[in-house]
Amino acid sequence: MNTYYTLFVYDTDNESWHMEFGDDTRKSINEEIYHSYQYTKKKHLKIVKNDGSRESMDKMITCFKGYDLDSDQWFINPESLNAGVVYNA
Repeated sequence: MNTYYTLFVYDTDNESWHMEFGDDTRKSINEEIYHSYQYTKKKHLKIVKNDGSRESMDKMITCFKGYDLDSDQWFINPESLNAGVVYNA
């Protein structure tokens, strides 16, 4: 696979980023945004691109995710999200 895109959406209620959707075409990501997130502000949508290999997918997930001991939940680390190869929707 050459390229893989992952859509992250910011949840304003919980004030955290969530990995919502992934596909190997940007068109598919844009369709997901159109059908599911058309009323979401653009600043609350991020698209991350990588080369689609298992190694890069694992690295992206490890890099972007953290674990919150207080809530016992995984979360998206906003500093890592903003430091990655990110394209605004």
